[in-house]
Amino acid sequence: MAKNGEECSNSAPKRTKKYKKASRIAAIITCRQEKNRSLPMLDGVSNEDSNSPPKTSSNTLPNGFVEEVNVEKPKRTPRGKAKYLAVSKQAKHAPLPLDFNHRGQPIKENAPKFSSFLGMTARELLPVNMTKWKDVSIDFKDQIWEHVTQNFAIDECHKDYTFRKLLKIWREWRSNLVKQVRTQAKVVGLQRAASLLKPANIESMDKWMSFIKARTSHTFLERTEKFKEIRAKQVDLVHRTSRKSFAVVEDELKQKSETPEAISRADVWIHAYEARKTNSDGEVQDSDIVQ
Repeated sequence: MAKNGEECSNSAPKRTKKYKKASRIAAIITCRQEKNRSLPMLDGVSNEDSNSPPKTSSNTLPNGFVEEVNVEKPKRTPRGKAKYLAVSKQAKHAPLPLDFNHRGQPIKENAPKFSSFLGMTARELLPVNMTKWKDVSIDFKDQIWEHVTQNFAIDECHKDYTFRKLLKIWREWRSNLVKQVRTQAKVVGLQRAASLLKPANIESMDKWMSFIKARTSHTFLERTEKFKEIRAKQVDLVHRTSRKSFAVVEDELKQKSETPEAISRADVWIHAYEARKTNSDGEVQDSDIVQ
């Protein structure tokens, strides 16, 4: 008797695991069925026949058990634009130190972090439908500057550079956002595309649509095509400095050089564009681009 009681006690956890597994699978099937019902029906195809699991046969399973089904794992969602949480966590303790060169440009290890931080600030704090920077209130500008100084140890003398850099990033982001709206509008329509890509810092949908309509007007598109033709005539070269600015590249070259005062703008340009096209002697192989 004791032996039979021991076997029952050992089999109890196994039954519990089976019941839990069956409950999870049943919940997954129910969720998929409800999702299929909410989808629009196609011509000649019902929602139950599209992705619903096969119906069970007349041989029903005992209570608490269901047939196992293979549930496909969703594809990994690619990450979006970086919010740079590392800076936000660091700012809770102390602002990051930031060095500048004699031209007032940020250099050294924290310069790329500062650039990424300004990009996050431009996307999340500056409204995309803002017309001119001079029309922005002084209180709002002070709040932006306070936000910057809470994350980086930066002096007041670099405020003008910071705002100019911030506006440059903001214009590029605004341009890319409008391009995304135009591309999506070809598939789902302008109203739907604008609704899907509306930034969170714009509360009014009417203001957002007014901005989008102005940016997709015939007059604005003509001006856009005109500038595209001008840019097409320019030499298109891609630098290879990753997130480093030219100021950071210049500072690194001077630190490695025995004669830092001899480093010229031409040396920085060649290194930025041809850093991956050099031989073992450090000589640039593509002489045509250098000329």
